[in-house]
Amino acid sequence: MLQLNIERLYEIVSPQLTDLERERLRIKSRLKILMWVILVVFLPIVIWGFTTGGFILAILFAGIGLLLYAVGYQKSLKYFRKKYKSSLINTIVSALGRHYRYDAGCKPDEDVLRNCGLFGDYNGLICKGDLQGEFDQYSFSLKDLEIANKIVRIEYRDGVKRKVPYKITVHKGLFFEGTFAIRFPADIMIFSKINNPSQNKIMKIMSEEHSKAVIERMAGYDRVSTSDEDFNAGHDVFSSDGNVAGMLLQQVVIDRIKELESRVLEPGSLIKLAFKGNKVYIALAQEWGLFEPSIDKTLTDMDVFRENFSQMAAFLEFFRWFIKSEENESVA
Repeated sequence: MLQLNIERLYEIVSPQLTDLERERLRIKSRLKILMWVILVVFLPIVIWGFTTGGFILAILFAGIGLLLYAVGYQKSLKYFRKKYKSSLINTIVSALGRHYRYDAGCKPDEDVLRNCGLFGDYNGLICKGDLQGEFDQYSFSLKDLEIANKIVRIEYRDGVKRKVPYKITVHKGLFFEGTFAIRFPADIMIFSKINNPSQNKIMKIMSEEHSKAVIERMAGYDRVSTSDEDFNAGHDVFSSDGNVAGMLLQQVVIDRIKELESRVLEPGSLIKLAFKGNKVYIALAQEWGLFEPSIDKTLTDMDVFRENFSQMAAFLEFFRWFIKSEENESVA
């Protein structure tokens, strides 16, 4: 069964959530101690520097203090999320049924990633988790990916020619792949426009990559305008056959896409969809991955638990709707 009973899952993992909440509070306590130690050690030096005219020294020590706390915070967050996944995911996947499985060390099919049309060129790939399953013999997967393109640029610094390595983030977030019995008679590509750019540098780069990809990769495709003006304003839509795409993207389909976006998009994130053959591909670019809780929220809170699994539920319900609508003329 593809629909998720979040309340039932919460009951099953409640003991683990209680233990994880204790661990979360311990980590928060250690971070607070680290913050006070840094303040006690570095703050007097920073104050002395500013009061005596040693501005460079003050800024240097302030930077060192911030860096130490940032490193400690990131290490604690990584440890916490790893423990969360190892404690909960297998139990939850088992509770979902025998048609579900989770692989923490997945190896994505790179032919799929390169041919789906949602990503630009890349030469670096990290998969941090893969949820796979079936519904009425229709398979799907939801992966947590980091895709990058590592390049070397020639720069001149102080008159000297240098080779400088750069890492361009192509995608960071989730990638959904679902298989249908029907085949779409034309390829359809839908790119959401990022309306609230994040202050995070990675997300800005991803937004720029997205805009560049829309221009470069859609050469030869028809630009499609749907009957929904609000949807047109917020999306770039392309197809290998604009007339066919216009007939397929009826309001009932657009409404399902808009509902999916309302459930998974956050400020600064963006979503891309591709319908090709008997496949649907969805790339959700965001700053956090699959099953990655916030260290600042109470884990035993039902709303927080629902939030941590809401994206998974939204993707699966979107997929289920298309499966159940195979006989509907809007998607057949």
